[in-house]
Amino acid sequence: MIKPIGVRTVSLSVCHRFVYPLILLLLTQSSWAATIHVNNVTGKDTHTGQSLDQSVKTLQMAVKLLQSGDTLHIANTGQAYRESLIIDRDLGTPDMPLVIEGNGVVLSGLVKLDPAKWTEHSDGVYAYPIQPMPSNWAPVLINGSQVIPIAGDEASMIEGQCVWQKQRLLYKPVTGNTPATLPLEASLIDSGVAIVNSSYITVRNLISERHANDGFNIHGNARGIIFENIVGRYNGDDGCSIHEDGQLLVRNAWFHHNQFGIEDVNASTSNYQAVLVEHNHVGIHFTGGYHQLTDSILRNNTTDQLQVGRGFPSGYLGKDNTPFVYDGFCLAKNLQISGGANGVLVVNRGKVALANALISQSKIGILLLHGATLELRSSIIQNCTTSEVRTIESHFLGDYNLYYPGHLDVDHKRGISMDAFQTITKADAHSRIEQPSFSADAPLISNQPFSPSTKVPGLTHVYPLPLSKSDAP
Repeated sequence: MIKPIGVRTVSLSVCHRFVYPLILLLLTQSSWAATIHVNNVTGKDTHTGQSLDQSVKTLQMAVKLLQSGDTLHIANTGQAYRESLIIDRDLGTPDMPLVIEGNGVVLSGLVKLDPAKWTEHSDGVYAYPIQPMPSNWAPVLINGSQVIPIAGDEASMIEGQCVWQKQRLLYKPVTGNTPATLPLEASLIDSGVAIVNSSYITVRNLISERHANDGFNIHGNARGIIFENIVGRYNGDDGCSIHEDGQLLVRNAWFHHNQFGIEDVNASTSNYQAVLVEHNHVGIHFTGGYHQLTDSILRNNTTDQLQVGRGFPSGYLGKDNTPFVYDGFCLAKNLQISGGANGVLVVNRGKVALANALISQSKIGILLLHGATLELRSSIIQNCTTSEVRTIESHFLGDYNLYYPGHLDVDHKRGISMDAFQTITKADAHSRIEQPSFSADAPLISNQPFSPSTKVPGLTHVYPLPLSKSDAP
């Protein structure tokens, strides 16, 4: 028999010795993993969690039942889960990660306030006991669907306002009402998803809202964390945040109406792909660490759409802030940025490489301060009310950009010409001041390229908005 060239024969003894044991090992490993079910309507914490009809009731009990490599299936009952999903032990490995399937469930930080715990405090003012909260948290009191306005202090309270103090909540209802007669809720739960010193976890299809702190919060030695199809909204601090030297990948997410849409700090590493960040006080804040941002939209955040700067160590990282990992690095590509005070703010030794961006309708498109470094390539900055670029005691690099109408600032020199900007920065040799012309159906530029060998500036791709049903702000 003539054997085809390049084809090997494998003896049965080899199969028995190597192949079959490997297959058996893989089958055995897959049999170790279980699916734990939780249902906040029909579940009972006395159940096993091993099947739908044996669902447990609380996330806390479900997590207790999890083993390494399991899947947590959270039933979408139409009712929010009013508790934190806390993972604080190792439940995943690189080959068998823990998978949390959220099925579009809402994790709510709101707690229904017990009418019996309200006490009269002063004339028309009632007090409710709470646990102390850090100053950066921003809890809210809600009457039905209405957020109660917060007064500056107790002395200035008027009817219909509240004040959050260290260990109590004060509320002055409208005359004729008492707290006991109202459907009051408050964001007394810390964070929605909290991962602490646990690695190789995938979280999918989950909404986290109305927490005093963060929607999604990662602390400690956490690696291999993946979030997919998530929403962080109306949280007191961050929609999503990773600390210390943790590692995170987020794909397809929507962060809105938080203090910070995203805030990653210390020596953390994060990668965001296809995220929509809007209507936060600050859109994205990277302070220290290494971060990537791709195919995303940052718009209509009050101050900065993207801010990058030097951070500092915390926790087990110690107190030595000299390592350059704390400078803050961001590699970004294919971003739509608009609105707010600044499109991109880089400060205090922060470093950003930005390519194929479209920045528009901010007060200042790019602002560099105090030793910042930015490399801008193949991007468009247009229709900003004050300046397209302002750099102060910083380093601007890059080329092949379009600016319009052409307001460029370097240090104390404002509104300088393109020639002067090129001379001072020693950058932008091929960039132009020119009004961009876009295609009719997408914000993709139709201007002539800089040369036959270069691509046109601006966006390379336009994708549907992540998880948002409309592209309206």
